[in-house]
Amino acid sequence: MAPKLIARIIDRGTAYDDDAPAGTRALSTNTTWRQLYDLFEAAGNRDTADIMRTWVLPKTAAADVRDRKPARTAYLALNDSDGDWLPPLGVRSQMARWDFDDARKAMTAAQPLARAAAAAQEAAEATGLNLGATQRAYEMAGAAKDYPALTAQLAATVETVARYRATQALLAEPTGPVARLGARIAPDTTPLATAAAAIDAGDLAAADGFLQAIADEREQQTAYGWYAVSGTGALVALGAALLFWRNQRRRGTARA
Repeated sequence: MAPKLIARIIDRGTAYDDDAPAGTRALSTNTTWRQLYDLFEAAGNRDTADIMRTWVLPKTAAADVRDRKPARTAYLALNDSDGDWLPPLGVRSQMARWDFDDARKAMTAAQPLARAAAAAQEAAEATGLNLGATQRAYEMAGAAKDYPALTAQLAATVETVARYRATQALLAEPTGPVARLGARIAPDTTPLATAAAAIDAGDLAAADGFLQAIADEREQQTAYGWYAVSGTGALVALGAALLFWRNQRRRGTARA
């Protein structure tokens, strides 16, 4: 038996944890024949699963084993649809307990949520962002009644990540001499990393505020640059006028 499988059995892990840290696992109870069956199959040890069906499982388990197959198919489809994250805890717990009727209902309710999770991951991948708090909220989602609010949160995350990507592009654009002059007058005070940290923490309002501040700073730098150029131009014009006036006076004095 593989060491990893033995460790998971001893640690009361299930086939629905995928090395999830303590507190995010599907079950916190002792391992039973149901969890063993799942673990053996997940480890690819079908011979052991067959032995369990023959020698370990009670006769009353035959119906559960039959119900398990379509539920597993639905679970794997859900797990494929939500990107790299684990499915919600409520679904995983019901599957680990072999509560397949409630699991199927939860998986049906979780489908829009899973698509939103995949969209958030895809958006973040293009920017190199981490979505730590959002991932935890998704993987720890329990009751199906919580799914609509979490789906909306994931959609908002996609929007904030899109603004982050636009800000990345803005900062990557080459600046002209006027903007560079303005940046010397009013240097950047809001690093893009502050927005990235807020997104990772799940604080979308703060992230949006940081991104707006960065955009405002860039706009102000351009304005300050133009003010400086205009002010310099005005001084040059004034100097030229004074020089012209002085020359005119000299010519008038010479004629006299």
